Order: sequence, then C-alpha cells, then structure tokens
Amino acid sequence: MAKPREIWVLPEINNKAKEISKLSFGLLSEAKYIAEKVGGTVTALMLSDQSQDYSEVFGQYGVTKAYIFKDPVLKYFSAEAYSAALVKKIQDDKPWLFLMGNTTVGRELAPRLAALLETGVISNCVRMDLT
Repeated sequence: MAKPREIWVLPEINNKAKEISKLSFGLLSEAKYIAEKVGGTVTALMLSDQSQDYSEVFGQYGVTKAYIFKDPVLKYFSAEAYSAALVKKIQDDKPWLFLMGNTTVGRELAPRLAALLETGVISNCVRMDLT
C-alpha cells in the first residue's frame, strides 16, 4: 500500500491570546480539502517557546498529526531559527505539500526553506485545482 500524501501546514497562532488567524483557518481547511482529494493526511507544525494544546481545533480541520518544535529561540519569529528547526524534519519525512500563509512569516520562511531543500516554492497562491 502506498504511503499517504502528507500535507503539512504551518498555522500562525498567537500564543498569548490563543488565537488562530483567519488565514490559518483557511490554510487548514484547504489542506483538509486537498487531503480528501488525494488520499492524504494533514499535519500541523507548531514552533514556539512554550507548549500549547490545539488538538480540539486541529481535529476540526482534519489534522491527524502535529509536530511541536519547542525552544526558547522560537519565542519570536526568525527565518533562520524557524528554518533550522524545520529543515531536518522536512528532509526526513518528505511531505508531499507544505502550506504556509502569505504573511511576513511565510514570505520569509518559504523561500529560505526552498533554497535549503533545493526545491520549488509557489507564492501568493490562493487556490489549487486538483481535478
């Protein structure tokens, strides 16, 4: 049996207010839609200096797995720190698709990861047609 196509999502969550942005809800919804179309799974990635439990929210959006990267250096966004935390996991697990928002985080992190991983990046994508 073939390995399911893993769709990774980097939702942006305000840990102090415990708020998930509308954009992140959209990313999670799109990931769930894509996973259903391609027989995949949805994995959420969290980078922070503290642990938070978002399992209830993630469950509503079809997230079957979450990776938590917890380190004091991840308290504030840094493309260098985030990419250093993620690159090895991406190389090991080789997700089929990795979604992140068109935000400051996404615009800085996505091309850095693409360069480190020697792969492509598509920016400002608002919809994927998988017909």
